[in-house]
Amino acid sequence: MTKSYLEVAPTIELLRQVHFRTDRDELLEKQITRLFSVDPEGRQTHEPVRFTAGTETNGIIMIDGSGGGKSTAIEKVLGAFEPLTNNPETERPRYLKITVESPATQKSLGIAILKATGVDDVAERAKVWEIWSAVRVRLHRMGVSLLWIDEAHDMFKSSAGVETDNMFKMLKSLMQGDHPVVLLLSGTERLSK
Repeated sequence: MTKSYLEVAPTIELLRQVHFRTDRDELLEKQITRLFSVDPEGRQTHEPVRFTAGTETNGIIMIDGSGGGKSTAIEKVLGAFEPLTNNPETERPRYLKITVESPATQKSLGIAILKATGVDDVAERAKVWEIWSAVRVRLHRMGVSLLWIDEAHDMFKSSAGVETDNMFKMLKSLMQGDHPVVLLLSGTERLSK
């Protein structure tokens, strides 16, 4: 007897939740672990390790084909990395995920990050530098230590080399300063270019 979709849907939904841990998950976990400091008692913290003579953090790029399981793997690893799972001051994780909308510009990316932090009203005439200054302030105030940008390949679609260079500079600036964040970029093979 053939079952209807309504009868099998709950089982299908349960199967969608299954995640098999792979070597990729372990490698991602190792990379994230090495990017955060250890306290004097040997416990992992949410404070990013600073490289380059203590001036900046490092980041991670995860590249795989569409539907390859990047987002699921990252969600599972970040969800299990205790120092980032909860900020007792905000009751939110110490990581923030945004998904790039295409076409992406410095301004649209900054606005997307602000929206993810709860800022919904950004003036249309706001300058790019003002938006990114607000991004830094919001990430610091929320205690965010890791910024995950999914579909990151869409940030660099523009044929204008200047826009791409400026996007890189703006992202790099988040990894520097008094309250840097670790950047995690995930996307398709186009991101590697």
